[in-house]
Amino acid sequence: MRLKPKAKLLAPNAVGVWSVKDTIGHLADWEQMILATARFMVDPSQPAVTPINNGDAVNAIMAAQRAGQTWSEMLADLTQTRQELLDFVAGLPPEAWRRRGAYPWPDQGTLPKCSAARPGTMGRIRLI
Repeated sequence: MRLKPKAKLLAPNAVGVWSVKDTIGHLADWEQMILATARFMVDPSQPAVTPINNGDAVNAIMAAQRAGQTWSEMLADLTQTRQELLDFVAGLPPEAWRRRGAYPWPDQGTLPKCSAARPGTMGRIRLI
């Protein structure tokens, strides 16, 4: 995918009310949450992720916290988080894929369902 001119990346309403930049920040935040959840599911001594009862409110808070970041900072954050998630998934033993636990959102299930990180899937996800 070719990147759009920077003005288009920063323009509001590309995805709902968010710009492409805002959406990249949103993806980074949720991938960080998924990684933390996966780490806790595999090793309960890791910090648990606080349950989310109102996704829209959490999204608004996370977007506000990132408001001052540049396009480059958000893209770097997503790239780093994505690599951490890929590295974590690559190092999981087969039995970890059957572990069940609570997700940050009101649901429970297996690690693959939480992370959408089924073996062979994450490697096909591409950044902009």
